[in-house]
Amino acid sequence: MATFRKRGEKWQVQIRRKNQPTVSRSFTHKVDAGGWARDMERAADREELGKQIKDTADDLTVGDLLRRYRDEVIALKRGRDVETYIVNAMLRQDFCNIAISDVSPAPITKYRDQRLKTVQDVTVRRELNILQHTFDVAAQEWDWPIKENPVRSIRKPSTGNSRDRRLLPGEEGRV
Repeated sequence: MATFRKRGEKWQVQIRRKNQPTVSRSFTHKVDAGGWARDMERAADREELGKQIKDTADDLTVGDLLRRYRDEVIALKRGRDVETYIVNAMLRQDFCNIAISDVSPAPITKYRDQRLKTVQDVTVRRELNILQHTFDVAAQEWDWPIKENPVRSIRKPSTGNSRDRRLLPGEEGRV
């Protein structure tokens, strides 16, 4: 059965069937959402839902992936407030408009380099780890047609939190 939710200005449809992948998509008009839901439910009745997802790989974007990750995975985490904020900020980036079938490490590397100019290395590393986990969950649990994780092949900034300090005279005794 299809579930319809109003999310901001859009309608999100979610189709869940036992032993088949969950499918969701957002539309600006509820009529369009209803038509898509009927098509997906027919595919689910024929047990072709997994094939339908693979056929729509060109329609799915990185933004769709991040939205689903935010709504289904991050919502269950303890640090959901911070991670939701990070993902919402990522959704405003250019690489979110790229189709899943066309995603490569290049736009993510560009994002990393751009972010390193304004924030610390640890912040960028955390953002990239969230993005990497998003692709892993989509490929392994949601059966999205992702050939390889583009974030795994790029270099992440070092944590850089190490200290190099020598003890001053008299401090050794206090330690």
